[in-house]
Amino acid sequence: ETPGTWLLTARNDRELVVMAENLAGEERDDIVLKFSSEWRGAELSVIRADGSREPAGVASERFLVPPGMMPPTRPVFFTVTKP
Repeated sequence: ETPGTWLLTARNDRELVVMAENLAGEERDDIVLKFSSEWRGAELSVIRADGSREPAGVASERFLVPPGMMPPTRPVFFTVTKP
């Protein structure tokens, strides 16, 4: 939903893997991700460089990305996993 934000996804029946990038060139506090009803309530986790996952929230119709989760011009990888 947010201009200047690029997303690439891959999925199976239980998990959605997302690569997201804030192309604005500056830190933003207004990045919103929209999830279809199929994914609402699923757990979001950021995938760190070492492969570990850090919980980041729960998918909703309009998920406001927490500050610092998507730094400018650096791709972020995260998963959305159904219970």
